[in-house]
Amino acid sequence: KALSVQLRYVSYHSPLGKRTMSEGDPIDSLLDQAASYAKKRLDDEDFVDFNFKCADATSSADVLGGKHDLIEMREGGGQRGMHAKRDIKAGTNLVMSKPIAVFWDVEDSDDEDEDEDNDDLEGIVNACLASGDSGDDDSVYVNSDGEKVDMKAALKKFKDKVDAAKKAEEKGGEGSQKQKAANLKASESDQDNEDDSDDDVSIGEAMGTTRNGVLVLRCLDKIEKDPSLWTDTLSRLFPRDADAALALPPWFCGDPTVGTEIEKRFDGLASLSLFPTDENEGTCGEIAARLPLIVRYNALSLETCSELFVYPDVKKGGMASLGGTGLYGPEVSYFNHSCAPNVSRYCIGDVMFFTTNRDVTKGDELCFSYVEHELLCESAEKRSALLDMDFE
Repeated sequence: KALSVQLRYVSYHSPLGKRTMSEGDPIDSLLDQAASYAKKRLDDEDFVDFNFKCADATSSADVLGGKHDLIEMREGGGQRGMHAKRDIKAGTNLVMSKPIAVFWDVEDSDDEDEDEDNDDLEGIVNACLASGDSGDDDSVYVNSDGEKVDMKAALKKFKDKVDAAKKAEEKGGEGSQKQKAANLKASESDQDNEDDSDDDVSIGEAMGTTRNGVLVLRCLDKIEKDPSLWTDTLSRLFPRDADAALALPPWFCGDPTVGTEIEKRFDGLASLSLFPTDENEGTCGEIAARLPLIVRYNALSLETCSELFVYPDVKKGGMASLGGTGLYGPEVSYFNHSCAPNVSRYCIGDVMFFTTNRDVTKGDELCFSYVEHELLCESAEKRSALLDMDFE
């Protein structure tokens, strides 16, 4: 009850509809949904249909179009960020956002096994890279499900991606950004008849988690149903274009099954003719180059109401089953990191709130911490390592 009162106080100060505490308050409704879903998990451990409904969620279009009452996106020095349009009091709700795609923790019951699988896979491929071995029948990896992975094919695919990225970079002056993305796709098809070259990218940098791979697939599902999701929202996220994507470490999913499905979906994307004819091939190539990295650099963890509500046992009111990873639009992703944040975030289910934690002056940049607040007192070196990002 105390937590509900605290969150409803924040909602009272929200500009999202200038509502009173008894009128259209989203907090009570969301907490009721969370409690209902947590109870359903007690009765059915396979239940994962957490469909949190939230009216008046902040839209990317309002933020990008300058229509939000309190915040605006500004760009300078090659960086985008959120800034206050006027003086804002502490405890004011700035954003209430629903994700583009979400992966719930309860969908992944084998986190430990997955980490071990990825470590083993990374070790095998790194060994092959170090020795120059292209793989043979002895280089067979068997994951925890008993599935055999052709390491020769995995190694070749990784090296092809690195070489394709280098080729596309060399063609950087040829045409538009979309043409460069098309060059990347064309470069990948040329690898079969060329010698492998040395690379300076470690397999660890390139390997992504299963949950990020699933988020990529779920984004593709939505793009195929509504291509404007890419053009109006996802394409606005970091990395901003094919050039920026190619400057980052390449990415592929450490789960062979999910990774293979991603490659299959990317290969068939252009055939769906989702975009105007003269742009379709290039746009689909750009999606293939950027989308995995968009997920990698913009996905956020979500825990329902943080420590006070998550960690107690569900039978005692905890919401530990309602945590996961979500990809949100520019209304969330344009908030930059600060080790002295003036904004805090919290979630109820997959609905994410950004709230000022102190008074903010008009023009101030609005930032939150990408690492846990208790770690902000650590050294700069440790904080940088914890961020594990390639931002400039």
